[in-house]
Amino acid sequence: GAIAMGTSKITGLGNPTLAQDASTKTYTDSCVATSMPLSGGVFTGNVSTSCPIISTYAPVNNCDLTNKCYVDSILQSATAASSSATAAATSETNAATSETNAGNSATAAASSATAAASSYDQFDDRYLGNKSSDPSVDNDGDALLTGALYYDSTGSQLKVYTGSAWSDAAFTLGDALTAVSEDTTPTLGGNLEANSKCITNAANICANNFYGDFTGNVTGCVSTLNNFNTSDVCFGSVCVSSNPTAACQLATKEYVDTIAAAGIHYHDPVRVEHPSNLTVTYSNGSSGVGATLTNAGANAALVLDDVTMVLNDRVLISNQTDQTQNGVYTVTTVGDGSTAWVLTRSTDTDSAGPSDPNAFGKGDAFFIKEGTVNAGHLDVLTTSGTIVFGTTNIAFAEVAETAVYDAGTGVVLTDTTFSIGQPVATTDNVTFNIANTTVCMRAPIICGSSCLKSDCGFIYSICAPTQVVTPYLCACTQIHTPCICAWCCTKSKIICGVCCLTSNVVCGPTTRGTTACFTDFNSTSDCRCKDNITTVENAYCKIGSIRGVNYNWKDSGKYTLGVVAQEVEEAFPELVTTDDDGFKAVNYNGIVGVLVETVKCLQSKVEELENGSKG
Repeated sequence: GAIAMGTSKITGLGNPTLAQDASTKTYTDSCVATSMPLSGGVFTGNVSTSCPIISTYAPVNNCDLTNKCYVDSILQSATAASSSATAAATSETNAATSETNAGNSATAAASSATAAASSYDQFDDRYLGNKSSDPSVDNDGDALLTGALYYDSTGSQLKVYTGSAWSDAAFTLGDALTAVSEDTTPTLGGNLEANSKCITNAANICANNFYGDFTGNVTGCVSTLNNFNTSDVCFGSVCVSSNPTAACQLATKEYVDTIAAAGIHYHDPVRVEHPSNLTVTYSNGSSGVGATLTNAGANAALVLDDVTMVLNDRVLISNQTDQTQNGVYTVTTVGDGSTAWVLTRSTDTDSAGPSDPNAFGKGDAFFIKEGTVNAGHLDVLTTSGTIVFGTTNIAFAEVAETAVYDAGTGVVLTDTTFSIGQPVATTDNVTFNIANTTVCMRAPIICGSSCLKSDCGFIYSICAPTQVVTPYLCACTQIHTPCICAWCCTKSKIICGVCCLTSNVVCGPTTRGTTACFTDFNSTSDCRCKDNITTVENAYCKIGSIRGVNYNWKDSGKYTLGVVAQEVEEAFPELVTTDDDGFKAVNYNGIVGVLVETVKCLQSKVEELENGSKG
């Protein structure tokens, strides 16, 4: 609590160190002596303080202490002054720019004024305004411009200068036109002269008849187009929306191309078609033009399908493993033991194109004339679309096969004509030279001395000294060409003996039934010996049932060629006879007539094929 000291003193105190310590007078006086009074007083020396000195005094004298507010106001004024200076400089620049722009605007305004004046002058030269008569010069006194206009106040008419005179530019109805109405059925008072101009933007045009030439393009749908009475109808382009279904309708290109591709188009025939792959090196040339197949095997002369080739032969290659190599080629190098043969694509098949005799496309057909395997075949290209040579596989199919004939023994085939070396018409005398060849003929042919004339064969111009009536054979002792004799003769059977050794006659001991065997004979064919001569009918069809056969005779074992009597009898019964024992014999003389008519028929068919292949 409080200590009441009265006048008593506390002595012996030291200088205080804490805020609550008692202080001596000496310590207090020293502090007072070094302190600044609250007002008045003067500082000397330095003042060091860690606390702010607060004052609201605005300094007046140079040495007056100031406060922050006074200083800040001074600094703000300086910044504002700097900004003002910058703004003033910018304003000066803007003023200069405005001055320049004003100058440019003045120049532009002057140019605009000049242009406006020029435009007005040009307009003034074109439209001369309101005048009572045709002017001879423009408003500037210059020459009139073609196309100039003026309003004729006298005639109430706008006029145009054509370059040489003034003409009415338009008609003026004034108050006469009071109403406009649609004419749904306008009628031309004469011809509509379009003068090569076009009728455009017409959704539909209907006309019963067009007269004269109708040219240009037609687009859209033409529903009916008939009853023409024109000197010429020429469409530049007609767009048809669908394929035709009636005979008289227009056909589209697509429809025509499809039909054309489906047909057969004949090229020139080829000599052969090789039946297998060839070992070759292929060169595509220029996109097929000049493309070649060169022998890559052993060098040798070119042989295709067993036919030896010659220069410029046309050949069909259709069986290559690489089908892009297939096609029609021409032999350009035949080849030999030291030179490779070369085939070059033919000029009519080295470019792509449908239905073109000088291009290659689907449906192209080639007849093959020769060869062991493919002679008589007709092959057709089946590859569709545009062929890219060297890339597109090329394939063929056989669509027809016709027999190609070779001349047999005693027959010559020249081109399409068969020949047997002598005329065989019904009025010709035909001679067969078959020396040293055994021929069997139907008896009774040869008679001996004991034969009656009724038993003798009818052989023209062969005589014997004992024959009673010419021309019968009745002797075995006659040495006369060509005498056919026998030393024994009975009515039903003939035996050829050994007593006859005449020229070109060899009689053998073989006989069967009424069949005599000998080697050389002339068969009469003189028309004077014949009645009821007619042409053999259907020879070509009938002879197909008869085979040419190889066989051996049973009694002698001899190998020979011929026909079978039973097969001949089915087709031509009049050429076959049967003896008492049932053995059949064939009239080979009669077969000659059948062959003649067959050859003639074949010749006609070959000519038809050749004409067709060239079509």
